[in-house]
Amino acid sequence: MLRYYKIIPVLSYLFLLTGCLSNPVVPDHSCNESMPVELSELDYLLFANKMIDDLTASNSINKLADQRRLNVFVAQLENTTPEAINLEQIKLAVENRLKRSAKFNLLDEPNQANYIVSGGFSEIAGDCNVRTHEFKLIMQSKSSNQIIWSQYTNYFH
Repeated sequence: MLRYYKIIPVLSYLFLLTGCLSNPVVPDHSCNESMPVELSELDYLLFANKMIDDLTASNSINKLADQRRLNVFVAQLENTTPEAINLEQIKLAVENRLKRSAKFNLLDEPNQANYIVSGGFSEIAGDCNVRTHEFKLIMQSKSSNQIIWSQYTNYFH
C-alpha cells in the first residue's frame, strides 16, 4: 500500500510535466486569402453626390448663402490610394451638383473665389486583407483659411 502512495505523486508529476511541454495553439492570422471589394465609378460618384447634398443642406452654408450666392472654386481632387479613380469625373459631378443647388457661383480661377472646395481619396488604415480608405471633401474660406464645412466617408477596399 505504501508503494501506491509513492507511485501516484510520481505519475501526477509526469502528467503535469507533459502538459507544460506541449506547444500552445495560436490562431492563424495569416493573410493568404484576400477578399478584395471592387468599387465601380458609380460608387465614387454616389459618395460625392451624397456629400455635396449634405454640404448644400448644412446650416453653416445656408446662413452664408441666405444673403447671396457664394463664389467657389473646386480644386483638383487628390488620390493617394493605389486604386484607379477617375478624379475628373468626380470633380465634374461635384461642380454640377453645386451649380444645381443655386447657392454657389463656380469660378474658374481660385484667386477670384471666396471659398475653396477640396478633397480626395486616401488610405487611412489597412491590413493584409482589408484596406480602409477615406473620401473627404472640405470647404474653407480663402481669406481666413477657416473650414466652413467638411465631411468624410470611410469605405473598405
